[in-house]
Amino acid sequence: CLSCAVSLTLMFGLAPGKMAQAASEIPEGRTFSGIDFSGVTVASSWEDKYDQAFYSKIRSEYENGYTTADTALEIGTAAQLAAFAEFVNSGKDFSGKFVCLTDDIDLQGVAPMADYQNDGDDGFKVVLTGAVSNNWVPIGTESVDFEGTFDGKNHSILGMTVKTDECAGLFGRTSGATIQNVGVKNSVVIAGNSAGKIVGYASSTDVTIQNCYATGEIYASYDGGFNSGAGGILGYSAWVTVKNCYNSGDVFAMSTSYEGICGGICGLFWYRNNMENCFSTGRVYAYSPTGMDYCLVGGLVVVDPYHASRIINSYYDKDVAGDIDAAPGDSSTENVEGLTTAEFKQKLVKLKDTNGNRMW
Repeated sequence: CLSCAVSLTLMFGLAPGKMAQAASEIPEGRTFSGIDFSGVTVASSWEDKYDQAFYSKIRSEYENGYTTADTALEIGTAAQLAAFAEFVNSGKDFSGKFVCLTDDIDLQGVAPMADYQNDGDDGFKVVLTGAVSNNWVPIGTESVDFEGTFDGKNHSILGMTVKTDECAGLFGRTSGATIQNVGVKNSVVIAGNSAGKIVGYASSTDVTIQNCYATGEIYASYDGGFNSGAGGILGYSAWVTVKNCYNSGDVFAMSTSYEGICGGICGLFWYRNNMENCFSTGRVYAYSPTGMDYCLVGGLVVVDPYHASRIINSYYDKDVAGDIDAAPGDSSTENVEGLTTAEFKQKLVKLKDTNGNRMW
């Protein structure tokens, strides 16, 4: 179950499912000063390995099928999930339709090595080198958003490695969508604008991301501005609700021109978003070539200063992330703060998901 998986990951640091090269340790006492992607290549992609028979099945049933939760498209293998992504990305948004997982899925991604190198007198930079194998192509692109209901049924997607320029995550772009009850374990996301482990970019009053968790690292380098962001669950959002979600794993965001924006749960809440019962145990780092004043970092999220959002009952582990603002910007908050690891664990005993299950 989702709550059991979250509990085991938090208590024991379990990390099955990822085929990735080991990273060096982050130097202590140094400031993040950028990411170098130049040594990364893509050796193979799920875009070339999707189940063609399953793709044909979706195409034949799409017009009249999958219209209720009881008749949802059922996905149980990595090749079927890749076929579903290929079908959506070909132009079918799945609006008003339902999809569910029937089993855990291992995407068997192989990530490049991350080397944290000293940079100058007091900085460190991330240098990524090596090939990505089984690269995941996110569901939803700049041309077509995913707009249906995706229910993981408390299953997990393991070993997701993504390298893409825009909108990176299990889902790239969503609008009018519900994504729920799914974990993404041991992922590595290497991306440009809008990077998250569950969703890269979400914008619609009807988008809900709930009962989801994610572990692994994000390395995002983008051109800055308030259409960018990197977060453990979600990269960029407007008019979106995120609830009962958990993130573990580091988030690195580098701007090539202006703001570096990142948060433990979401990179940027741009306009009238809601967060409830979320928590993060990841470290967050941002870099901007224009100086530290433009490195916007939140233990949970960065909120646009001109468009208020609402955040309640959400926490981050400040012993891991540092004693930073939980949600800098303009937001209405209630029970939102950074806690020590001991306080954090005690607080989570009381949190429950939408089904009434304890999340710790």
